[in-house]
Amino acid sequence: MEVLKGRTISPGKVEGESLVSREPIGFYGGIDAKTGLFIEKGHELEGKSVKGKILVFRVAKDPPSDPT
Repeated sequence: MEVLKGRTISPGKVEGESLVSREPIGFYGGIDAKTGLFIEKGHELEGKSVKGKILVFRVAKDPPSDPT
């Protein structure tokens, strides 16, 4: 098991399967909010689902919404 550390968007601790992107992530238009699927054409995660996974990425193309 590999341990990843970083800044969180949502508070708390979690363990589980991660989905890692080396490319920037666009939350507006990059991920379908209803299905959790990456829909951005050409993105390395295109067609993969974030549902039930820990999403790990270096930088966002646009800031994610505040979950609180």
